[in-house]
Amino acid sequence: MSIPEIKSTSGVLLIAGSETTATLLAAATYYLLAPGNEHILEESVKEIRTTFKSEEEINMTNIPCVIYASHHRAQNFKNPENFAPERWLDDPEYAGDQKGAFQPFSLGPRNCIGRNLAFAEMRLILARIIWNFDLEIAGESKSWAKNMKIFLMWEKPPLYVNLKPVVRS
Repeated sequence: MSIPEIKSTSGVLLIAGSETTATLLAAATYYLLAPGNEHILEESVKEIRTTFKSEEEINMTNIPCVIYASHHRAQNFKNPENFAPERWLDDPEYAGDQKGAFQPFSLGPRNCIGRNLAFAEMRLILARIIWNFDLEIAGESKSWAKNMKIFLMWEKPPLYVNLKPVVRS
């Protein structure tokens, strides 16, 4: 690529990766803190805080999460309405899931140009938030997902979360 091509492409990457990242981080935070998902948050906290010795070591941890889109078909996923990150970690309970049906960035030559940037941002940001803070969903956001409107992108209300810094000895 020429320098002008690199410059023009980098702007597109930043724009394409920002809204998708914001949407996924908001949804991941909400579903980690939603009632009934306490065990998922506990497992994430345990894994992140025992795997890493310092925040600087967090540099691309993969924390997949199911976002709400067209991926809620029972033909493709067992219990599609459940937030179940373990379905992506070879859990035998989800062996019949059609993981190829999960395409949040589309496919082919017109797929999302910001995909790799969005994945990198999401992994890094979410892991560092969990490393640094104990999280609790604020009262006014307990039904956050019910107030969504989806067009091309999610029209999402503010997500309020209480953050308590982790004290390390």
